[in-house]
Amino acid sequence: MAMIFAVIGIGFILNVQCEEVDSGIIIPNKAGTYPITIGNTRYRGWEPPNEQDFDDLRAILKRDPDHNYLIRGKLKRATSGVDENGLFKIYEVENPDLTYSYPIQYFALNAGTHIDGDKLAKVLDTKPFEILKKPRN
Repeated sequence: MAMIFAVIGIGFILNVQCEEVDSGIIIPNKAGTYPITIGNTRYRGWEPPNEQDFDDLRAILKRDPDHNYLIRGKLKRATSGVDENGLFKIYEVENPDLTYSYPIQYFALNAGTHIDGDKLAKVLDTKPFEILKKPRN
């Protein structure tokens, strides 16, 4: 029950309209906040990182020895999303060798999820999504 209140609280902080489904999972409103849908995962668009993104990523990388190599990279963009596990943040990190990594951090987990919120959930080697702009004629 405390987890549900935490997710609702985060929803208010992020100015997200939430709806509760029968299973007790809190899902942000599809149409407004997370317009990009791929499978069962919804995303916001990529945005330039803010100071909080830098601080959050650095703090979690210092606590996570498996992925602390990402500290040497440059944070380029960030986005948030929601899936069956809860609310998460994805960071786009440019590594020193000019490759990109996409660490995923959950900040609000649904009940029954077996993810450690103090570590990165995973690090992707490819973009989870990209919106391509149509060329102007």
